[in-house]
Amino acid sequence: MTARRAAASAATICILCVSSSPVPAQLILPSQPDSSALSSSPFPQPATLAPPVHVRRGTVYIAITIDAEARSFVSSERAQPLDLYDFAPGQLIDRVMNGLQRGSYRDSRDQLPKYTWMLLSGEPYCASLNHDCAAVNSAIEHYAKQASEWGDFFGWHYHNWDWYDRDGDGIAYWNQLLTFDSTQYPDGTDVQLAEKTLAYLVLEKHFYPVLFRSGWTWESTSLSNWLDDVIPFDLSNFSPHRNLVVPADRIANMYDWRGAPVGWIPYHPSSADYKRIGNMKRLIFRTSNDWYDIDSAFGAADSGQNRLVITYTHSYDDGLGLDISPDLERNEGRYPLVRIRFVNALEGIRAILRITDTLPPTISVTRAGDTFVVSSNERLFSFPYGALLDPEGHYVRIRPTSTRPVVNGSSYSWTYDLLPWFASVGTSFLAFAGSDPAGNSFVTNRFQLDGRRMISSRPACEPLVPDEFDLRQNFPNPFNPNTVISFNLREQATVHLAVINIEGQLVKVLLDEAMAPGEHSAQWDGRNAYNQPVGSGVYLYRLQAGDKSITRKMLLVK
Repeated sequence: MTARRAAASAATICILCVSSSPVPAQLILPSQPDSSALSSSPFPQPATLAPPVHVRRGTVYIAITIDAEARSFVSSERAQPLDLYDFAPGQLIDRVMNGLQRGSYRDSRDQLPKYTWMLLSGEPYCASLNHDCAAVNSAIEHYAKQASEWGDFFGWHYHNWDWYDRDGDGIAYWNQLLTFDSTQYPDGTDVQLAEKTLAYLVLEKHFYPVLFRSGWTWESTSLSNWLDDVIPFDLSNFSPHRNLVVPADRIANMYDWRGAPVGWIPYHPSSADYKRIGNMKRLIFRTSNDWYDIDSAFGAADSGQNRLVITYTHSYDDGLGLDISPDLERNEGRYPLVRIRFVNALEGIRAILRITDTLPPTISVTRAGDTFVVSSNERLFSFPYGALLDPEGHYVRIRPTSTRPVVNGSSYSWTYDLLPWFASVGTSFLAFAGSDPAGNSFVTNRFQLDGRRMISSRPACEPLVPDEFDLRQNFPNPFNPNTVISFNLREQATVHLAVINIEGQLVKVLLDEAMAPGEHSAQWDGRNAYNQPVGSGVYLYRLQAGDKSITRKMLLVK
């Protein structure tokens, strides 16, 4: 294998070991002389040599994960524009996605690295001037095609924060929440904030993650219990604790892995005590800052074992995790017969656990009165995640009447009662999402509901018709001066797309024409109808198609 150094930077490592099944080599041995002739020789006899043993070497799987987030986030500003400079055309992420900055180190199959992008979301992004809880998803979704071609994958990075005065000194900040037990904070309980964020991802980004990493949050027992009904694979870079109580800022020992179970790579935590091996469903994959893990992975692979090494860094790190190249080169020289393979994190997990299932479940959604039934053709990791945008504009999670499925042959079904959510008159949006145990995810179509009237107007158990009229967040956002606005039409319609200022005055009409069904986009160059540059500030863009209309906000910053 040819090893070439790459520029760079990365940080941490997760390691997992499973023995491969060696296949004995067929040995052809020279014919042996007659033993009686040897015994009668007057000369000293050589020691009997054992036949050579051929060991099948293992593979070291390398997965580079990137915590993708905004640069320069200021914890003392409640509402701020998110710095997504790295995702702009010509910048770091663009260069990586277009192959200009993937390094030069290639694996045993002559492949460049793959990336697993852990996309940050949470309440600080919801409150930002971008007005987008999933602003990073919005920034990177334009590279979805390139990411797929490279074999990259996307996961969820979550900061469990809210804006509050933690120290009682009258000054509020974006603070890490020290609980996950329905404690009330200014913008909701700790559990509600997490469920709001995931519901937003499902409804607005059609995205349900199967890989998770906490951000500035140790996974206490209560958070661990919640995750166990959501995510099959947890790439944890913080040490497991039960209910952490330490002096000073209470996060001083979050990297201390001495409290972790012995030999736990990976492990199922206990529902009673998170740092014990137990009965929970998801798998935890440790990440650490110990480069010894790479050396030990190669040593194990040289004896026939397969190992998974997961590194992580941030999207604003110019090296994007490629400073592991010297470690790979060093071990390649020591263990020339060990194979190296770049993978995304899900591929690596499946390779180590010998998971061959790559097909997502087949899901159907039907209704009967005020209840909705979600059915799967196979067993799921957990019950489906019900995501609802209620008439008051709140993103919430809805749970089934029973988390245990009704099993009928190969069908698994859950019932959701939406009657409590329809007390208010208005439009709601609903979708269901989830994953099977192998990490094959699904998100149903988004359904538009006009209170109870729509529910009662259709025959029982008739499949719902999805609402596919959608206006996406502009990109980039904030922008200067150009931005792209994308939307989807379910059917042919006369489209009117216009930019409006915050006072409701028309700035410029971008589209006013009949358009076919499908994906469309338009560009705004930051100028008004008279071709004059407009000033910095918040602007609205409104899409009208037939009798439907959607409005979103965008931020021009000069």
